This record gives sequence, C-alpha cells and structure tokens, in this order.
Amino acid sequence: MNGDSIRSYRLDNTTSKFYNQEAYAFSTGKKIYNIGGYGHWHMNGMLRVYNPELREWDIAELNELKPIKTRPDAGNFFYHDLKNHALFVTKEFLITQGLKTPRDMKSATVNRISVLDLNSLDWRTLGEPSSFFSRVLSEYHPLTDAPFGEMVYSLNEPLDIYVLDYLKNKVFLVGARARKKLEPFNRGFYDHATFFKDSTLYIGSRTFNTLDTVQIHAADLIDTGEEIYVRQLSALWRSAIPGILLVSGISLLLFFKARKRRGRVRSGSAPSINMSDTVSSPDDKGSTFNAVERSLLDLLYANSVKGIPTSVSGLNTVLGLAKKSVEIQKRGRSQAINTINAKASAFLKTEAPIIKRARSSEDKRISLYLIDTVMWERFKETNDGPEGH
Repeated sequence: MNGDSIRSYRLDNTTSKFYNQEAYAFSTGKKIYNIGGYGHWHMNGMLRVYNPELREWDIAELNELKPIKTRPDAGNFFYHDLKNHALFVTKEFLITQGLKTPRDMKSATVNRISVLDLNSLDWRTLGEPSSFFSRVLSEYHPLTDAPFGEMVYSLNEPLDIYVLDYLKNKVFLVGARARKKLEPFNRGFYDHATFFKDSTLYIGSRTFNTLDTVQIHAADLIDTGEEIYVRQLSALWRSAIPGILLVSGISLLLFFKARKRRGRVRSGSAPSINMSDTVSSPDDKGSTFNAVERSLLDLLYANSVKGIPTSVSGLNTVLGLAKKSVEIQKRGRSQAINTINAKASAFLKTEAPIIKRARSSEDKRISLYLIDTVMWERFKETNDGPEGH
C-alpha cells in the first residue's frame, strides 16, 4: 500500500500451474503457507511453505494428508487461529482420478472437523458435525476470520451471522445491533475482500474499489448454547464403554435393592434459586427488558424467523444456568419466560405469550422454544416498547 493506492507484486518464481487450484493461503506473520487444492488429477492435502531465498515453495511434512479446498461452498469452513497457531477445517474431499472413487462432490465429501497444529504440524480430528451444524450451519458461507472465531453468514433475509469458536466448541450469534451495520453488504459479500484487525472488520469492494469498516466486539456476541462438533471418543474409551455400562447397570441394581430395604427416603426441600441478576420479577410488568432478557429474545427471534426452535441448552447458556443443577435450570427458565411473557402481555394488552414452548417431534421428552415473531417485531417498531433502548 502506498497512500490510497494498492498494488500487487508477484514474489514467487513458480512456473508450474494448476497443481493447487482452490488451495487455502494464509500467513503466520513470519511464514506464508498454502494447503490443499486440486491439480494433477487429484485433490491433495499437502502443506507448502514459501521459501523467500529461492522464491519457491517447499513441502512441509505432516503426520497425515487431508485433501481440502477453499471453494466457498456452504458448510466448507477454514479458520486460521493466529493466537493459537492452528488451522481448523470442516470438510475433506476424497477425489483421485486414478482410483475408482466417487466423482460427484457429495459422495466424495467427508464432513469432519479437524485441526492442524502449526507448531508440531500434526493433524487431529476433533469430531463429527453437531446436529446444529448439520441442520443450520451447513447452509452458511464463510465470511472472514475474526479474533474471537470464524464468521459465517446466510444468503437469506434477514441477514444472520454466526461466530464459530472451535477451541471452546461454541456457536455465537452476532447481536442485532452489529448485524444491522452489516445489512448493506448482504448479498454482496462474495464480491468483497474482508479481514479483521483488532475489533474492526474491513470490507473492500472489488467492483466499486471502496473500503468500509464496521466495529464488532466480543460483547456483541450471544452464546447460543449450541456446539460445532460432537467430540470424538478415543479408541480406549470406545473399547471401555461396554464394561462401563455393565458396571453401571450392576451398581444401579444394587442401589435400588438397598433403597427398597431401607424404605422410602424422604426428599429434602428444593434448592433455592436467586434470579435477581438474570431476570426481573414477573410482577414487575411495567419495567423494561434487561440485557439478559433482550439477549434471550434476540436469540429466539433469530432462530424462529428461520423456523428453527431454540433448545433448552441455548436458554440455559443465555440465562447463566448452564452449570447449575437440573432443578435450578428448570425453575430459572420458568421464571425468565414467565417474566418476559408478563411484560409483553402488559405492554401489548394481550394474554398471548410471546415465548412459546413445544415438544420435539423426535422425542416428546425434549422441550423446544419459539418466539411470536409478529409480537416481537411490534416491540422493535415501537420506540417506547419494553426493549429498553
């Protein structure tokens, strides 16, 4: 860069072409890498590092090769974690023209979340995609790498952006205020070059030769309570599971026999729960929604407009109940929902609840939650509504 002008200069002397089409290029600050790509009749998983003295590329030795490519297909994500010197990928493509392998991309795709340690140059499989990843994130597209995770977005309206924290195995939703700043760029992200520096997202348009910035902070993220992947069990644990189940069954049998001999055990009083820091009182109908209640409504709305119910774990995470006992979680969710419904009913002068609970069609024991999107949109259109703006 020279003032307001940007120029590109070629550094390498490579004459070979088409051996690494759609490879993923990244830099650690000291070294420049590219990995994977298609060429010479197969999809490869080789890691190449730039040699500035020879102005050529050297091959780095890995513990295994994972054939990957960077085509921006839905659900095909790459995240270079600069802080932890790691590269995360979500798909592998087993395409080799010289073998009798599937030619269509769907059959040749392996959905698996893996991480490459850029210090040891070893791959490690983290697990299989979670149900949330398969149902929702598989339809999203990569946007950019952020300091707090990979940002992915939907082509649908309204704009939704999730942040994937692979190390913590958490999915965050970018809050409504930050999403609103990004709305003008929706449908056009594919035409933009995007990158993060600190808390600033830079969006450069190739078509209009412009550079815009949007501030996004970790405080703008809402923990959905969903996971990216289901952790892989080690071979040792898998072999030990039958024995563990057998011992557990015997222990339960002995426990119930001993309990029967002792007679019915008197149950103690239910544990107390203080939700004053999370939600306000259900009787306080005139007050505005606090920050936690607004985060819960924002999460429910973002899922409901897509026809996706919010799970119990999602509610527990937003309400700060994830590490509490099951009894406290139930009472906390009930108090929060009753409070929000009471405030909404008082404001709209209706008895209809804004948050509704339903049973999962797959398992009637599982509760799922939806928001009445029409009611919530009425709140957002009213400046003096109980959003607390």
